[in-house]
Amino acid sequence: MSKRRWPIALLALVSAVAAALILPASALAAKPTSFEASGSAAITGPFDQWPSPASGDPTRWRVIHAVGEPVDGAIVTSNWDALPTGSFFTTLHDGHIVLRPEGYFDGSLHGKFTLYAAEGTLSGIMSGKVSGRAVPGDDYIADSGTWTSTSGTGALAKVKAGGTWNAYLVWDEGLGTYVGTITIGGIYR
Repeated sequence: MSKRRWPIALLALVSAVAAALILPASALAAKPTSFEASGSAAITGPFDQWPSPASGDPTRWRVIHAVGEPVDGAIVTSNWDALPTGSFFTTLHDGHIVLRPEGYFDGSLHGKFTLYAAEGTLSGIMSGKVSGRAVPGDDYIADSGTWTSTSGTGALAKVKAGGTWNAYLVWDEGLGTYVGTITIGGIYR
């Protein structure tokens, strides 16, 4: 090796060793961690909705459009320290639901959520599918989808998280709304 190339080769070797020492530390800091949480959920307020005939035929199934449907709840179990038991969440979503024969329905929803924990908040977007039945004595809503955080505050300010959710709600005559459970899973870093 010529005298001129020796310092360049040494500099490249030192740079490679330094990068190898620094990279694992930063990679460990950003390592994704999985979590699961569950809780209660309920439709908590009025929202705008209106029907329209499906396929332009008023005798066939109808489509229901919903705007600003609020579903809120509390976290009952969680293995994520930043989202402890007692944390709560709010969602506000829009939906497009097709009514089927015998009271069944299915459709899609999309909206926003905020998780409120003791050390801060985590907000983001959600989308999913909804199905169920609207028949007295057999009223239920089952929905599931994905969520992704977009911002946070406090200890959750720099957290990036996302995953899936599943909810199952039944009509509660005494409360006059749908109530039930939700499970949330995903990863955070």
